[in-house]
Amino acid sequence: MIQLFYVNVPSLHKNIRKQESKCNETRAFKPRFSDWHIFRSKANQEATRMATAEKWVMTKMFNGTPCLSNFKREEEVLRQLDQDEFRCRALVWSVDPYIRLFSTPSANQKAVMSFQLAEVIESKNSSFPVSSRVVGHFGWCTECITNGLDEYCEAYIAPEVCSLPLSATLGILGMPGITAYLGLMECCQVKEGNVVAITAAAGAVGHIACQIAKIMGCTVIAFTGTDEKVSWLKTELGLKHVWNYKKSEINDVLGKLDSKRVDCYFDNVGGAQSNTIMDYMEAGSRVCVCGSISEYNKGGSVEHFDYVKAKARKIRVRSISVFCLQHKWSSAIHCLSQWVKQGKLKYHEHAYKGFDNIPRAFIEQISGEHYGKFVIYADP
Repeated sequence: MIQLFYVNVPSLHKNIRKQESKCNETRAFKPRFSDWHIFRSKANQEATRMATAEKWVMTKMFNGTPCLSNFKREEEVLRQLDQDEFRCRALVWSVDPYIRLFSTPSANQKAVMSFQLAEVIESKNSSFPVSSRVVGHFGWCTECITNGLDEYCEAYIAPEVCSLPLSATLGILGMPGITAYLGLMECCQVKEGNVVAITAAAGAVGHIACQIAKIMGCTVIAFTGTDEKVSWLKTELGLKHVWNYKKSEINDVLGKLDSKRVDCYFDNVGGAQSNTIMDYMEAGSRVCVCGSISEYNKGGSVEHFDYVKAKARKIRVRSISVFCLQHKWSSAIHCLSQWVKQGKLKYHEHAYKGFDNIPRAFIEQISGEHYGKFVIYADP
């Protein structure tokens, strides 16, 4: 006969329950292989959520020449990335005259618009992997989150800069260079032997346009605003016909041309200069309207480009907006790169350093204080 003995050992039962509880806890919190992406994703989201960026915003509309009080520096907390977005950190900022024309204060305090060369530091977009350098219309900010589809311009991987500084991706191999190239090739349709007049010839676009017209076998008539710029255009870029429009009457300059005519006019300034140059243009001649910088800072009544005169003289006038021609950017950059490699194109920039100096660089650029392309390098 088998007897069953039931032993009541409370301490033994208690220890067993503790061990089972620990095992259950271990099983409950031990992540499976398929769960790792969730943990990594949450870590990345938390890192992005905590990231902050500095930005410059507009506080009020421009009234005449821009001043420092038009801008305010702010900090923002960056949200987590959505699918197809990436986060990038600014390396170089660009300032250009068009910012004066299109920028307005925004209710959501957006950064002032501009191009930027940046490095991707986090990405959910396979076209823009981490560590890639990208050119985009990201604005005056130290970091941003974007899908690269800005309303003005789609972001793209920065091109090779040959022997030039990185900032060339914002200058001769960026929007200014592309504007000069397409303005002459598409709008003016320059041909060898043409007489080409170019205003603001020492500017970011102008000094490249002068060289392209020269490469194409044209006679370049360049106008700029200081004797220093005249000297630079002649000495560094090898231009023969350069005048300070503040000291020389445009009528006197153009009246002494052998041809007594201008075939193409690359207009960067608008106003009185443009209307005088049109007097020397004949039927079938071409005007590329790139900018009207002489009118940007003036209030009240100013002299505008005379379209009635252009129509009466049967001059073909076309404006250039490279934002509408982005499908042609890659071919333009390729051609510009080849000319740089061949030593046919020179590039000059006026560089600043530090995020704090962006507004000052913009104001000095719009005031015509220096020549070439204006860029601002981020602090290391």
